[in-house]
Amino acid sequence: MKKLSRILVFISLSLFPSISFAQTNFTVKGQIIDGDNYAPSGNIMALNPKDSTLLKGTFFLDGIFELSDLNQSQILLQFSSLEFEDYYMTVKYTNQPLIDLGTISVQKSGLDLAEVVVKSRRPVYTRQPDGTVAVLVENTVLAASNSLSEILSKSPEIVVDESGGLGVFGKGNAILYLNGKRITAIQLTLIAPSNVKKIDIIRNPSAKYDAEGAAVIHITTITQTDDGYQAKLQQNISHSRFGGTNTFSSLNLNHKKGKLSTNANYSVQLGQDRELLHTTRNRTAENVFLSSDLTTDWKRRFDNFSTYGLGLQYNLTKSEAISVAYSGFSEKLSGNTDNQNRIINDSGSNFYTNDINRDEKDINHSLSLNYTKTLDTLGTNLFIGAESALFNNSMDNFITEESVEQQQNSSRLLKNILQLDIAIFSGQADFTKVYKNKNALEFGTKYSYVENDFDFNFLVAKTLQDFELDLANSNQFSYQEAIGAAYVNFKGTFNTTTSYTIGLRSEYTKYDLQLSILENEEINATYFNLFPNVSINRIFSDNYNLNFSYSARINRPPYQMLNPVLVYQDPYTSVQGNAELQPQKTHAFELNSKLKKTSFTLGYSYKIDPFGQSALRGATPSSYILKRINYEKNHTLFASLSRTFTRKWWTSINTLSVSYNNYIDNVHEFQIVKAKPMPYLYSVNHFDISDSFKGEIMFWARGANYDGLHVRNGMYNLTLTLEKSFFDKALKCRFIANDIFHSVVASGDYNVGQTAVYYNRRWSTDYFRLSLSYNFGQLKKVNYKNKAIGQSEHDRAR
Repeated sequence: MKKLSRILVFISLSLFPSISFAQTNFTVKGQIIDGDNYAPSGNIMALNPKDSTLLKGTFFLDGIFELSDLNQSQILLQFSSLEFEDYYMTVKYTNQPLIDLGTISVQKSGLDLAEVVVKSRRPVYTRQPDGTVAVLVENTVLAASNSLSEILSKSPEIVVDESGGLGVFGKGNAILYLNGKRITAIQLTLIAPSNVKKIDIIRNPSAKYDAEGAAVIHITTITQTDDGYQAKLQQNISHSRFGGTNTFSSLNLNHKKGKLSTNANYSVQLGQDRELLHTTRNRTAENVFLSSDLTTDWKRRFDNFSTYGLGLQYNLTKSEAISVAYSGFSEKLSGNTDNQNRIINDSGSNFYTNDINRDEKDINHSLSLNYTKTLDTLGTNLFIGAESALFNNSMDNFITEESVEQQQNSSRLLKNILQLDIAIFSGQADFTKVYKNKNALEFGTKYSYVENDFDFNFLVAKTLQDFELDLANSNQFSYQEAIGAAYVNFKGTFNTTTSYTIGLRSEYTKYDLQLSILENEEINATYFNLFPNVSINRIFSDNYNLNFSYSARINRPPYQMLNPVLVYQDPYTSVQGNAELQPQKTHAFELNSKLKKTSFTLGYSYKIDPFGQSALRGATPSSYILKRINYEKNHTLFASLSRTFTRKWWTSINTLSVSYNNYIDNVHEFQIVKAKPMPYLYSVNHFDISDSFKGEIMFWARGANYDGLHVRNGMYNLTLTLEKSFFDKALKCRFIANDIFHSVVASGDYNVGQTAVYYNRRWSTDYFRLSLSYNFGQLKKVNYKNKAIGQSEHDRAR
């Protein structure tokens, strides 16, 4: 009966929207949104507060309502729709002709229309006119992933480089955002996959985003709206024949009562992990002959890798809120690193081996304070925030070294003792003005200051009692950096078919660096950069659009890339940063088009001082240092074609791309390799076997990459996922077989100086995982948001 009455009211209001009264006094207007910031359509009715008789009413679309000619001193407003639960509020006349009620949050409707059941599948993968790729995670098989990193590795156009960094195909390295805030790669572990709504892969970010990185990966979580509480438990058990077994446990809690919202989370990872690197270095010329065969096996043990956080938000008014958030992690890492190096030179065959007993601890504390205020119903808003963070890393690794050199056996004991402290402070203010024609002006400022102190002692001994400091391999490193930034961005339209975005970001950077090995000689620099961006979109028809964009970006080196301290592997192998490393600058042009259901992308990027690394000869004839360097420049051309096929029980997402990547460097004596196009195929297929049983087959393959300086061999990945739900979908059981053929292997070769280098690196990607997640409780109107504004500095600290 209640359903029928709602339908009759809707019909009556639709047929008679112009009921009026004899006297006109005032008008009410505002906007309706639900917990996901979706603007529903529905009805607004003015009722007599004494007997609830209907005085006046009309319907509204897209959340915007306005009801005029109201002649009562007090009325009861009823908002009704099939999309949300009925909402009531009392309005009193205040001698003002217009009463703006602002934004009203409503609860999603729990109405079940048993008479008509309509089932449909939202597209998992969509492409926006500017080339942004949106990946839907909520209620898809992607939510069965063990971690957000796993979801990203399965997402189209996202690639993982040899060091585990995330990038976007054809663009380069990417920075991470969560609900509008910068996050670090380590903070991905804080996000439960079941809480992720969607992921936007922004190929051409506006000036509002930090100028770091060539692209932005923006993650949006599900927003709940109900009063009460909600808890989510997840337990994963993974086993890899290559790397061993590990477990991941997490708990997420949310609670809201009245104006106060709270959230808390805790996760812990225990178990084993492994990484194996095999490298050969050969010099064939007689005067410099050398053959080195090196294998490094990292057998890591997570004694306790914990992440935790607590957040509070108090809503001062419906449009104004203040929030505070604490987050942190604590890591205790042990295990062994086995290193074996066989060197053949003019003196014969020599063999070196060492066993590193790892004892490392890592602790981070971060505290942020935010203030937000919505200034009108159009969406004009103000944000002010500040953050302070402390990183602390300590290491006390004991090394046992054995060697056979010129048929003579020798041994020694070594210690790596490290203390790293990083302090970060950031402050930020953003203002967005939205106009009635939907144009928007954004501008803001940001300031960050970083102090990085690094103390490294390398000790050598023949016995456990006589350790002595090796001054040549010990160092103290101090780094201070300040960055001031300001931006302005405008989104507008020329006409109904053409829109544009234009922005400019400015950043002023100053840094000072001191090294004890240079007798505390100070290295400092200041530089000022402007980063413009522009995007123009033209809609020719419902089936065809065209978008052009340009953006300038910068990628500053992580602090440890600047640290020239030698990280010891064996007497002739080490890893070193570079205090003279320059920021990488990128200019990117891209053309995107969509013809019916097929999307096309064509782009070009030009990088100045791109980052790289190379095994360079050290101070002795047999020694090599894996060193961070800048190449001179890079040209990248790429093209992509994407198509999604959807059937009743099957969705197939497919991308075929090709890129031409050419690095140019005339400083480090690389042997030139003819650049060739590299193909890339991505295909993921989702199957709805039944309402509670789902499956996924994911396959991607990258061909060999000849980039002008290196040859990187191709690789591929085949992953299968099954998901079964129980107890009205409260419990989900997931089985994942990842990288079934253990074919995710980073390998390749290059020639630098007189040395031919080959490498082969693999990880514990060949795992079988059982994942259980259970949701219980109920939460209403959770709108907690907190921006960790110092995350661009956090990223560089990792």
